[in-house]
Amino acid sequence: MKLTEDVQKKRSQYLFMILFWVCTITAFISVDMTVWLMEVLPAYLGFLAIFILLDKNVKFSLLLHIIFFAQIIVLTIGGIYTYAKVPFFNPTDWLGEALDWNRNNYDRLGHFMQGVTPYLATKELLVKKKMVKRSTMQVFLCISVSLAVSAIYELFEYLTVLISSDFAQDFVASQGDSYDTQKDMLFALLGAIFAACAFVNCRYREEEEMNMN
Repeated sequence: MKLTEDVQKKRSQYLFMILFWVCTITAFISVDMTVWLMEVLPAYLGFLAIFILLDKNVKFSLLLHIIFFAQIIVLTIGGIYTYAKVPFFNPTDWLGEALDWNRNNYDRLGHFMQGVTPYLATKELLVKKKMVKRSTMQVFLCISVSLAVSAIYELFEYLTVLISSDFAQDFVASQGDSYDTQKDMLFALLGAIFAACAFVNCRYREEEEMNMN
């Protein structure tokens, strides 16, 4: 059991080190440093809150570490270019032309991940702490948390608009879409539903192995 706990602790430490260097390097190549800070810094603070504080008691799985790392990369790329300028997702790029987009839709990917990661983190917390046993209630609570995270982020964007409307254009990246907020939350909901379906049989083998030792 001690070996497994040590491995999980080192995994979190290694992930933090990798993200730290990714954070440091990408900060200097970003298009707009202020936008980069607003987009990426909250994600890194979220990592600290989840994997440094909660991971001591919950022992999050390798799956969640991978998913969270993937979301950090998605957010970092968005922070480097600003979401409206990420390559390949522009209407004039091959992907945008193939899918007949009239805007850069990279931000939709970010909001999709914003639904996946909170769902899985909440599910592991509920399962491993045995807070809720009924699977239907677990799904309801996990989706609710994902939507709450998305709503809080949208309120954060709104606050940014109130503070500085000029800067907010690059940060919010609505690109003239009057329903951008609703669509962002819709993609977060789709991400949560995807996580509910894709990982419905996830048994957290690492946790089971620890309990057997």
